[in-house]
Amino acid sequence: MQQGWGSGERGAGSGERGAGPDPERGLAPAPGRPELRAGFRTGRDPNSRQTGNYLLENNNIRCTNICYMPSTNAVKKYLKGGIYHVYNRGNNKDLIFFYEEDYLLFKYLLFRYLTKPTNGKKIQNYSGAIKLHAFCLMPNHFHMILEQLGNKTMSGFMKSLLVSYSLIVNGKHKRVGHVFQGVYKARLLATDADLMTVSNYIHLNPVELGKDPTGYLYSSYRYYLDTNKDCEFLTKDKLCKYVPGLTSIGARPRSGLRP
Repeated sequence: MQQGWGSGERGAGSGERGAGPDPERGLAPAPGRPELRAGFRTGRDPNSRQTGNYLLENNNIRCTNICYMPSTNAVKKYLKGGIYHVYNRGNNKDLIFFYEEDYLLFKYLLFRYLTKPTNGKKIQNYSGAIKLHAFCLMPNHFHMILEQLGNKTMSGFMKSLLVSYSLIVNGKHKRVGHVFQGVYKARLLATDADLMTVSNYIHLNPVELGKDPTGYLYSSYRYYLDTNKDCEFLTKDKLCKYVPGLTSIGARPRSGLRP
């Protein structure tokens, strides 16, 4: 691994603990925020999960009276054998995939963490602990359907995946700071109808880009449609009866994420 890959700031990825301005430091940059120039404002900082009072001071926002508010689906209900819609987007709705190689890197990390090592090395791995049933990588967000076979294995997997991706991408593109917007979100899919609705939504997400989802390279859809295509880190038995023949987006699931 190149030394440059470590140039991202600590916490560049979004594991279980989330991200945002450090309340101990009390300052967050405020470029382009004319609404704060009056001097004092009560409300929510759109770049964090905090609410409270914000005071403009030397073109910076000083946070006071911090009060933490839970984001939608940020608090998980971890169940053994639970199936979840897992998603997140870029910090400040920015891109998380800048070039084609970034999409391929994310897919490689899925392979790296979800398939058994073949070289005998003892490395962090979630094969046998996590199943990936669906995924779609979009320019500024991602969606996955994950099944955790343990009691709380999804937390460790998501931390490994997102921190690894963030550190590598920040190093490659000479970036610093957070790649993802706070903690990843996850909603338990408790019924078959819910699972089918979310599967449809995820696999047809590329329609929002004006692209044909059947040929979209960064989605699990094409692996379901073509039985000759194989994806080693994808488990297809759960959704195979739902996916083929999708023709419309239908209802947006409650956990849907607007880019």
